[in-house]
Amino acid sequence: MALKQDNIDKIYLRIEALRQYVAVLEDLKNISYEDLKSDAVKRGAVERYLQLAIEACIDIAELIISDQRLVSPTTYKEAIYVLGKEKILDEEFAKKFSEAAGFRNILIHDYVKIDYKRLHSYLQNNLSDFHRFIKEILGFLK
Repeated sequence: MALKQDNIDKIYLRIEALRQYVAVLEDLKNISYEDLKSDAVKRGAVERYLQLAIEACIDIAELIISDQRLVSPTTYKEAIYVLGKEKILDEEFAKKFSEAAGFRNILIHDYVKIDYKRLHSYLQNNLSDFHRFIKEILGFLK
């Protein structure tokens, strides 16, 4: 079933925002673990832009789920995973990428418990997941 045009437009707006957030994160990618840990401004930028990028993905997932009347997720993590179960995203990728939604919860709610090694690792190793998410969503929209 095709998506409603207004939802397609909303998804494209979020994809554009997501690309901008990931571009900022790519610019911060070379920060060392020590800098990330000691520089509150850089750390805050990484945390905030990572949160925004993850939230854009969740918003896209929720728009598709609502539009297509798919099973309503009970968590943000499930929102990404539902797209995998419905073959909108590759299922194995969706399972792995849904962990980002769990990390978003830490960034927002358990910010005093943020593991800076994990944050640094995510910055160094997982930004390509956002590019893949965009690519797979664009493939679904076509």
